[in-house]
Amino acid sequence: MFQNEKDGSFFNPIDVQTDPRDFDGRIFHLLGQGLGDTVNAFRIVSALQSIFPYSKQVLYCDQRWREFLPPGTPWTVHWYPEALDPRHPERGVVSPYQDSLREILSVANRSDRLGYYSYLLPDQLARGESTQETIARKLGLSDFISEFRPLVHVSPLDWEKADKILKHHGLETGRFFTMAPHTWPDKSWKTENFEELGKTVWEEFGFKSVILGLPELKTPSFEGAVPVFGIPLPVVAAIIAQSRLFIGLDSGLSHVAAGFDIPLVVLYSQGKIPAFEIRVHSPYADYILEQIPGRPIEVSTVLNVLRSHMKRTSKSILKPPVCPACGRTMQYVIEALDEELNRRCFCGTQFLEKWGRDWGNPSTKAKTQMEDKQKRGNELHFSENPKKPDNEKQIFWKNVERINHHRWSKRITLKSPYTPLLMADLERPSEQSIFFSLDGIFYFLRRSGLQILSVKHAETFDREKELTLHIEFSKEHFPTKRILIPWGKGTLYLKCMGDYFTYFSWQSWATSIRWTGLPKRVYEWGKKEDAVRVARTVFRMDPSFKTAKYWLRYLWLSFWNIIKAG
Repeated sequence: MFQNEKDGSFFNPIDVQTDPRDFDGRIFHLLGQGLGDTVNAFRIVSALQSIFPYSKQVLYCDQRWREFLPPGTPWTVHWYPEALDPRHPERGVVSPYQDSLREILSVANRSDRLGYYSYLLPDQLARGESTQETIARKLGLSDFISEFRPLVHVSPLDWEKADKILKHHGLETGRFFTMAPHTWPDKSWKTENFEELGKTVWEEFGFKSVILGLPELKTPSFEGAVPVFGIPLPVVAAIIAQSRLFIGLDSGLSHVAAGFDIPLVVLYSQGKIPAFEIRVHSPYADYILEQIPGRPIEVSTVLNVLRSHMKRTSKSILKPPVCPACGRTMQYVIEALDEELNRRCFCGTQFLEKWGRDWGNPSTKAKTQMEDKQKRGNELHFSENPKKPDNEKQIFWKNVERINHHRWSKRITLKSPYTPLLMADLERPSEQSIFFSLDGIFYFLRRSGLQILSVKHAETFDREKELTLHIEFSKEHFPTKRILIPWGKGTLYLKCMGDYFTYFSWQSWATSIRWTGLPKRVYEWGKKEDAVRVARTVFRMDPSFKTAKYWLRYLWLSFWNIIKAG
């Protein structure tokens, strides 16, 4: 909510759930400067245009991507000043959004609304949402966009140009890879790595690799490489769409590739911002993460992921498996050895996937997810027996201690709870394929209809290597006292698990750049009492000047609001 400079009224976001379909005012959109921001935003703007056909869309965006503007749309477009670019990082505007927002507030009327904008909702992190998903939810579009994908327009003429380029290089549709090796230095992967990867792809599969991106930057050179530069962006998109597989980084072309139904392998090699916030939106994508922040992604890992895709033939089995803990797709890959992918879910639960398993077959999926021969203490036992105490077709803890008719307790030991579990850490051969994180266990219990009452620490443990907890839970609702959950640099002190699932259930991605600003998000969301409580929780977990500042600030604002109300 922003205040209009013309008359002091408030400038509110458009809301698909409450605003009438005959709304005929203007909807202003502040797009990000990047190519990915733009093609993803076009999906949201297009959806709003179709829902409110009499509205007028006013966009502020980067002129570098004007070729992707959908044709025939009556949108009014204002172009940002020249942006920073990897080719000339010394010049350009870093963030034009505030100036553009002030311009909008100076001209907007009471009947106008704000559309696409970087809304910082406090529950985004706990939901595991990308920035685009959060924006769509804020505008009430979640029910209208069931599967978010970028909007990439390619005209018949662009397809024709792409066909001519492919024919010129002797390439057939589906018989070559596309690579986009260029991005900002902090998100890059060594050129030598792309060269080794492309060389192996040529030798092993006989597939050439079309290199797309910025010719001014260092470009991989290897046998089988086909550099294609200096062509319009829609033609680039058409070439990507006809490739067998796309390999890219956290860059705009990866988001463009996500607009087409082809396999994507995207490398996220910087851990400052959690990858789920900036991920590409495609059900056919694998996101490869660093095993440990700062440790470069190995070529062998990427190559084995490519091999797993090349072994599959059916579109129905290109989608990653579903997490048995939280129900999300397990699109993140930590490592790939032999014929096994070490997959990770947003909730931190990991799954060792055999390449040859047909995930389009429900019986295969169910059989894998129902494996009950578990050796480690952090494994759950699945049960379909309705006669079990919780009277639910859900999971049960193995060797659960029954406290009374409604309450149970379980001692659980987690291996490496704050870093991914690697295959080298496992006893091989292992019959186990699923490894639950702490968040995964919490999600699993909640999805089973069970309430977590307490989480107690063992007297001694080495947090970096092993964590032993006693979790008490119930099928009935009981008041809880204080719940202590190991998280980030310390321990969260919570009154109930509701706060955890709303604000903190993202500990597998815990980063100070996000948790220190969490109270501000809560306060700006209008949850002022929650902001004080969250700020205090964050300060106790990570005592610092910055976290103390937020706590004292929102505590003072809370008192001031009480004084004003009295």
